[in-house]
Amino acid sequence: IYFASNSPSSHVKTVLRALGLSKLLKSNNNNILAPDTIIDQDEMDYPTKANPNIFFKSLLDKYNNKKSRLILIDDSKLNIQKASEIGIEGILVNKNKNDDDDKNKKKTTLE
Repeated sequence: IYFASNSPSSHVKTVLRALGLSKLLKSNNNNILAPDTIIDQDEMDYPTKANPNIFFKSLLDKYNNKKSRLILIDDSKLNIQKASEIGIEGILVNKNKNDDDDKNKKKTTLE
């Protein structure tokens, strides 16, 4: 199990602890994919799941590009779409039934 987030790895660890899931972290935390854990950042300053070729590169390399072994579970339709563009299956989980999830998050934040 890998945890992929557009947030820094410290936030991922905090959330997993709060959810009682920190036992799923490997001792060296190398099963967290976050912008601050991605080593090859030559192509961009802050890689995110919206750029899956860069964001998921370490996993794709590790599993010899066997994308069928990877499933992204995410609350962002954009992240799911981007992952599917490179052959990674995605499952959208979202308590907000509106398809325009990213826009609604911004709108809610601004109100």
